[in-house]
Amino acid sequence: MGETSLRLLAPTHHVGQTASIYPTFAWFVPETKSLPMEFRLYKYGSNNQPQLQNKWNLPSEFGIMTLSLPKNQPGLKQGERYLWQVAILCDFNHPSNDLVATAEVDVVEMPRVAAVEENTRKQVDVLASAGLWYDALGVALKTGERDALTELLTDLAALEQPTVTTVSTPKKN
Repeated sequence: MGETSLRLLAPTHHVGQTASIYPTFAWFVPETKSLPMEFRLYKYGSNNQPQLQNKWNLPSEFGIMTLSLPKNQPGLKQGERYLWQVAILCDFNHPSNDLVATAEVDVVEMPRVAAVEENTRKQVDVLASAGLWYDALGVALKTGERDALTELLTDLAALEQPTVTTVSTPKKN
């Protein structure tokens, strides 16, 4: 099998936020070969250990994949932190070869300023400015706001880049 990769469309170096109890999660699969995939949602317990809340099985597809939490099931709880995970099941006989990507999300109260916008592009911008990554991305994906989506992903890539610190040393004379 060729090399398979997986990229979450979410902050992974810091905790992203949502004000939705039914957020949309997104990831990118550049591989064209369809493989079994699992989406897992964990809630942090009182012992600060993640506890599995739900699991969905789906086939991988080329491109951006999304999962919105079903509204016929209990949603996330405000004030709680969750961990979500996407796993491409590469070899059932060797689970250690599975490709797994993980991110965390905090469920927060919707800021007043973020709840009033009607224009979808403006709504994406307001949600992003309020730090509600998952909500901004969900609106951009749902409405097909390609420019907004491109801008969000560009901003995410810049945030996720490791910062390089250089130290200047004085010249000796």
